[in-house]
Amino acid sequence: MVIASAGVVAGITAGATLAAALVVALITAKTTNERQERQLGAEAERQAASLAHDRELADIADLRALLDQVASALDRATNAVSKAESTITVCARFKLDDDRKAEMLRDAKQKVDDVIPQSVDLGARLRVRLGPDDPISEALQSANSALAEMQSAVAMRSLGLGDDKDDPPTAKKLLAEYSAAYKRFVVEAVKRAGTVAPKPMDRNAALLKTLSYDVSSRG
Repeated sequence: MVIASAGVVAGITAGATLAAALVVALITAKTTNERQERQLGAEAERQAASLAHDRELADIADLRALLDQVASALDRATNAVSKAESTITVCARFKLDDDRKAEMLRDAKQKVDDVIPQSVDLGARLRVRLGPDDPISEALQSANSALAEMQSAVAMRSLGLGDDKDDPPTAKKLLAEYSAAYKRFVVEAVKRAGTVAPKPMDRNAALLKTLSYDVSSRG
């Protein structure tokens, strides 16, 4: 009877040990799975953040390239607008041979005609990239509007339909509007994607930090 009881106890003990082992195994497996899930989740978040950062850098690089193109086009168009303004003023205020006036006005109009397609194309690309209400897009649109009005003004003069009194101040006003829009574009473009140069103090601090690390690593 005692032997049977000992066998029962041993069986119960073995069963309890097995059950405890199974519980421990289940808890361990659950804990491991949760840890792995957390690790996978954290890794997914890191990858998503890395991809977002890479996309942001790529977008900034692409935008900078586009803004460089716009700046170059605006600079070229500035020369054309300035040429048109001075030509309109000279032809209105000075007595020149009609053939000479016609030649000057044709040349000025051609210069404006040459720069308009690129400016319009870049304006469309900026609106797609940044939206029509973005300050950069608005600045370029203002510049293009002044450019188009100058094209019309010099075209009218070349057809002999201008007004010697009103045309010079109108051309001067358009040149001022174009220049102001150009300046606004530059300011907004630098805000958005300009290179930030480190301050002298920042460079000195970085140098001191590097030297301190070098000294401590040797010690």
